Amino acid sequence: MKNKERTFRQEIIKYIMNAVIVILCIILLIVIYQTVDEYNYYFTMPNKERSFANDVYAEDYASMVYAYYDNTAEGFKGNAKMKEYYGVAKYFEAASFYKVYLETGDMTRVEKQEKKMEEAYEEMGEWSILQEEIDARLGIQ
Repeated sequence: MKNKERTFRQEIIKYIMNAVIVILCIILLIVIYQTVDEYNYYFTMPNKERSFANDVYAEDYASMVYAYYDNTAEGFKGNAKMKEYYGVAKYFEAASFYKVYLETGDMTRVEKQEKKMEEAYEEMGEWSILQEEIDARLGIQ
């Protein structure tokens, strides 16, 4: 009788251990998938729309300028949504230079940057609402 009880307990323990192994394998597969996805996100070109969106929501416009030039160097033009993000990056860059040239009194370059800002504003599309925020951040009226 004791042998039957012992065998029964061992079978239950084996079943539980096998279930734990299966669960751990599933978790391992999920972690591997997420790792590969993150690797592809960070180390493949071009910078994706998700990256630009994250930069907009984090108000990290300088990173957008870098990502814009990175994509341009790779020859990636992007879809209509990406072009709007590119417009934000171009506007921030032009506004930054505008502020620098305004501070140094180089009015010729100020006018050039003003034109670039106007062109970039038109490219911004629905993100044109960021113009006031960017101007305020850079101290431009």
